[in-house]
Amino acid sequence: MSNTSPNQKVIQIHRKPLGGSFLGINNDNWKNAARVLGAHGFLLYIYLASNKDQYKFALSPAAV
Repeated sequence: MSNTSPNQKVIQIHRKPLGGSFLGINNDNWKNAARVLGAHGFLLYIYLASNKDQYKFALSPAAV
């Protein structure tokens, strides 16, 4: 990924395939994320979890 800025970090998603349009997150994982991350952090967690396996993108602190 060559179109990144110095303040961006390349993120790659690693997840187990489920098939279909399901968002598969272990119950303990999403409950812990909701408790620890707060509302905005949890929304970012859900966004990251909703991407397909091996998806790569650049993310900056300003975008977060």
